[in-house]
Amino acid sequence: MADNNQILELIQEIFNNKFDALDKKLDLLTTGLESNHNKLEVRVSCAETDIVSLKNRRVDDKLNVKNEVLKTIIHWGIPIVILAIIYFIQQGQLHV
Repeated sequence: MADNNQILELIQEIFNNKFDALDKKLDLLTTGLESNHNKLEVRVSCAETDIVSLKNRRVDDKLNVKNEVLKTIIHWGIPIVILAIIYFIQQGQLHV
């Protein structure tokens, strides 16, 4: 029959093995969490870059729309004004 010291040593060894296994699992979990955290930081950084890019593209799109409106006004507005002047001169309503 085993004496109390042997039983205590056996219990202590079992607990030590359990705690070692738990430490290893915690290390693995911590490493996994750190890895996931780093991946998330990269994704956040990419998302921030995408947001800045979208904002810049939005500003560019607004400028492009303004430029197109101005081009359209110049392209159609000037000839219409010239035709209107010619029309009023022919009608005698505008004296040059």
